Amino acid sequence: MLVADLRIDNRDEVIARAGNAAEARTWSDSRVLMQAYEMWGIGLLDHVVGDFAFAIWDRRLNHLYLGRDPTGQRPLHYRYASNRLDFASMPVGLLASRPDWPLVNASKIGEFVGNRPTSRSSSYFENVFKVPPGHYVAFSDGVLTTRQYWKPRPELLRLNRDEDYVAAFHEQLERSVKARLRDAGPVVGTQLSSGRDSSAVTAITARLLAPAGARVLAATGAPRVGFTGRAPHRKVLDESSIAAETARMHSNIDHLIVRPERSFDFNDYTQLWDYYQEPFFNACNFPWLAGINTKFAEAGVTVCLTGDLGNLTITAGGFATLPDFLWQKSYRAWLREFRILSVEGKMRRRGALAVSAGGYVPRALWGLLAKATGRSQAAALPLVRKDWQPTDGGGFNVPRPPRNTYQDRIETILNTSIGSFRKGNLAQFGIDERDPTSDRRVIEFCLSLPADQLLKDGVERPLFARAMAGLVAPDVIAGQQRGLQAADWYDSYTRYGLQDYVSSISANPRVAAIVDVEALEALTASWPETAIGSPDDVAAFRVPLMRTLSAAYFIQASDDAALSRLSDEAAIL
Repeated sequence: MLVADLRIDNRDEVIARAGNAAEARTWSDSRVLMQAYEMWGIGLLDHVVGDFAFAIWDRRLNHLYLGRDPTGQRPLHYRYASNRLDFASMPVGLLASRPDWPLVNASKIGEFVGNRPTSRSSSYFENVFKVPPGHYVAFSDGVLTTRQYWKPRPELLRLNRDEDYVAAFHEQLERSVKARLRDAGPVVGTQLSSGRDSSAVTAITARLLAPAGARVLAATGAPRVGFTGRAPHRKVLDESSIAAETARMHSNIDHLIVRPERSFDFNDYTQLWDYYQEPFFNACNFPWLAGINTKFAEAGVTVCLTGDLGNLTITAGGFATLPDFLWQKSYRAWLREFRILSVEGKMRRRGALAVSAGGYVPRALWGLLAKATGRSQAAALPLVRKDWQPTDGGGFNVPRPPRNTYQDRIETILNTSIGSFRKGNLAQFGIDERDPTSDRRVIEFCLSLPADQLLKDGVERPLFARAMAGLVAPDVIAGQQRGLQAADWYDSYTRYGLQDYVSSISANPRVAAIVDVEALEALTASWPETAIGSPDDVAAFRVPLMRTLSAAYFIQASDDAALSRLSDEAAIL
């Protein structure tokens, strides 16, 4: 028996292996997945490509399998107790089979507020777990095991010419975009910023749709009209003009600029809890994301293509690639890049050496060296109670460079679990978000690229520049200025308004047991009376304040949902 939430992107390959192609072409994706299981068992996960979450009950083996795609594009949660396993797409779906409402996972909330790595299988509710991206869960005879099936170890791709890499890049990205256009309708939405990843996805989408006369509605989030602020170095407050340059290069792109009317209102959290059931990682962005999806729905768009994993795949590279030369034993190439970057003043010699070899320095020694050279900053403790703070007490926080960016990118991808937000946007707006840069084949291709395709002669991301020339704006390829998303995030807030937010939630004992309300009150009391004036002010408030308030309101919304359920049960009785 199979239940699944999925889109299979390599249907033809799976069907060809089945040997009955003519009949199988009319099969649903679920039927194709079942055929894959009949051929390979749970080994199907090595063959099927797409976005999926599924449960398969094999009565012959007495096994229940829960599986999820490598990048977690579809959610899948479960509860395990007393030799029983319940599963559902979203946490709230598990409540139908259990009488108790799960408590908020305080440890997970503490990690969220402190922006610290979290367990891939934990959720924001106690005893409710996620199937991690790239994993499957097996349950048999009361025993539950979790196994990672996606362990990419791509061999280094060696092609004869730079042009061959460009052709391969286009083949991979176009195949991925084309797969995500299936059943998308005559108008496809895309998120278009001034960044390379969303620009590439939008451009390739437009090129693939042009022969059929189909159109792309490319949406850009921008600050409110009249907003005046100060941009950080190499950032622009309004990226819509740069995004428009790419849109104008394709006759079948209609460019939509969305300017939210206000900042995020945390009082909306109770309503939004039903859709997402997780705290927002960046609540600042929600107003323009919601605005874009609302406009899409009004225009009849049902599918929106994004580039969320682009920084880890198609646009990875740059100076951070230096250690990859050493990892790939390309010592002469590393020395050439080191000299060019030093001579041209793009990096100091000490900085280039630190990036190249820092991953081999013990963490304790790295911290001491960073402190001695003045590169470290005291790590601010998260605004949570001591019980939920890191055991090291914060100390000095200087990220150590990785030994190679390839493994670092794999770990980051596996730690990214966006499925609940995808499902929430589908439920709230009717928009199916699909990310071509999350395609397993695209990821493995990008991980196979030699370092000199990501940094060469001091030029960052040379492969992307060659592949996208003439398709996206030159300013996008150059990347000298990037848009600051939700630049006006603070414009609707005042000190007194924020203090009201804190006051409204501090009476909740479960909020007060996790969040350091006193520290949060002190932070809001330091909010400038008139307006935030500098990029430093923005940095001081945006992450700690917004994350902590997001977590606090998530706790409050969870309690409200529990009370509502109890009230409904009492009414029934």
